[in-house]
Amino acid sequence: MTNCYAHGCIKLTVTQIVEASRKSGALEEANHRCHEHGVEMYRLILMDESGRENKVYVNKVRGIKWYYAEQTDICQQYKVMGKIKLDVCMEVDNDFFLQTRFKMIQRMPSDTPTLALSTSRGNVFLQVTDFDVEWQAHTSSSASSYLAAV
Repeated sequence: MTNCYAHGCIKLTVTQIVEASRKSGALEEANHRCHEHGVEMYRLILMDESGRENKVYVNKVRGIKWYYAEQTDICQQYKVMGKIKLDVCMEVDNDFFLQTRFKMIQRMPSDTPTLALSTSRGNVFLQVTDFDVEWQAHTSSSASSYLAAV
C-alpha cells in the first residue's frame, strides 16, 4: 500500500438562489456574486465507498459559468444553474484509489450537498446537483463518482 498525492479536476453542476426582476438579471447577479477571479475555496470532503472521509485540497477554482435561470415560486427569485471546475489534490493509496467511487458529504440541513465558497462579498452557498472527478496519479486514471447526501 503506497501513498501518493493524486491531482485532478472536479467538475460540478451547481445552483444558487438570487433575487432579480428578469432571467438575464439573475444570470448577471449570479456572475457578480460568484465568478472565477473572486472566489476562494480551500478544501472539501469526499466520502469513499467504505465510509472513509477524504480531505480534498483545492488548488484553484476555475471555469465558473452560469448558464440558466428559472423563476422560483417566490416573486423576483431565481434558481440559477452553473458549472464550476476545481483543480484539486488528495493523498491516496494507489491500490485503493483506482477503484474508488466518491460521494459528497451533506453539510447543510437539506437533501442536497452544499459547497461554501468565499468571495470578497462574503460566503456564497451553492447546492451541488451533480459532479464528476477525474484523477491523475502516477498513471492517468479516472475514479468514478456519484452524488448522494449522507
